[in-house]
Amino acid sequence: MADSVLDDLIFGHGGDDPGRAARLAGLLLVGGALVGFATLSVLPTEIDKVPAWVMAAIALALGLVVLRLPWSRWPRDRWSLCQFWPMCF
Repeated sequence: MADSVLDDLIFGHGGDDPGRAARLAGLLLVGGALVGFATLSVLPTEIDKVPAWVMAAIALALGLVVLRLPWSRWPRDRWSLCQFWPMCF
């Protein structure tokens, strides 16, 4: 059962799946966070590790949230993304 859930999470269902790019983005965020956590131990001692820890934690949290959002139930209107442009700044 775990294999089918993981396959659905990563590869999605056949056909036109609007959540595929979102799942890929979530997996990349989680993967980047794990790499960030793994490299904390090899940073030099004179470098403050707190900012790197915080950024990796934010990436992990955001990646897990992106994976859980119901992307397939939301409209695919591209203009609806225009309301999120202030967050880019």
